[in-house]
Amino acid sequence: MTRNNIICFLLLIAFQMANETALAQGAKVEVLTSGTNTSLRGLSVVNDNVIWVSGSKGTVGRSSNGGKTWKWMIVKGFE
Repeated sequence: MTRNNIICFLLLIAFQMANETALAQGAKVEVLTSGTNTSLRGLSVVNDNVIWVSGSKGTVGRSSNGGKTWKWMIVKGFE
């Protein structure tokens, strides 16, 4: 087995273990629409209500209600 194959195998096992742990804890993933067509790249979850996201073309979003609604802004001069 090559080193890359071993690394891929270990990552696969780690992912499976994380997935099983999340399922055992009753974790739920919900897909949300962001309301923007930009590529979102950064995420900061401050608490259960406040969430900040950042993306391409200076896009910044903030939710104060756990992601139900978003306020979007553009920071001029940033990519």
